[in-house]
Amino acid sequence: MGIKTIALTIVIILAIAFIFYNPQEEVGTVIKQKITLQTSDGTSLNADFYPENSNKGIILIHMYQQDRTSWDFLIPDLRSKEYSILTFDLRGHGENQIKEISQEDFNKMSSDVELALEYLNGQDIQEVSIIGASIGANIGLNYAVRDPKIHRVALLSPGIEYQGINTLDSIKRYNRPLLIMASEENEYSWNSSNKLFSLSKSKIRFEPYKGNLHGIEILKQNQSSRELLLKWLGEN
Repeated sequence: MGIKTIALTIVIILAIAFIFYNPQEEVGTVIKQKITLQTSDGTSLNADFYPENSNKGIILIHMYQQDRTSWDFLIPDLRSKEYSILTFDLRGHGENQIKEISQEDFNKMSSDVELALEYLNGQDIQEVSIIGASIGANIGLNYAVRDPKIHRVALLSPGIEYQGINTLDSIKRYNRPLLIMASEENEYSWNSSNKLFSLSKSKIRFEPYKGNLHGIEILKQNQSSRELLLKWLGEN
């Protein structure tokens, strides 16, 4: 085989490899695959998928004015329990950032969670949970109440209403395992969490924490809260 033929063969092999390449990077021992979720109205949501060899998956929904990377600290803990993880930037956030997020955008955020669920289902992941923080908690609950394929939901500092996303109707109708975490001095989310707890008819656990921590910060600042979350996920 001549040198030109060998060179041409190498070029063809590299071209084929590039076509089928799925961008990924190693994060410690974790492989992260960067994907895009395409909404029905043409919005592209940037996402990260952390695959695990099991049928258990978790969708993580971040807080207002944060992005999917705010969950990075929690990924190793969840992966240690063999959960595949999908995080995505909400409309107008992270790599999807825009100058102003409209009320229509906020209203569509719960529906966008369906794309994350469909992606996980397409990876043969059928037991899917949602963990949401602040507005992400409201979004996750509002989606889960209308889709029985979501097995359980954990809410960090949920609100009765954030950015027009109200949870009072959803909490009354949701009937699967539910965990609420809230900090006592974080007044609005604390009062909201107590109200939601009183209205819920589901298998619910309400875990209070000292201080003025909001959303993701509860898990960041309390090792015990992360341990409780993992234990709750495994038992429900």
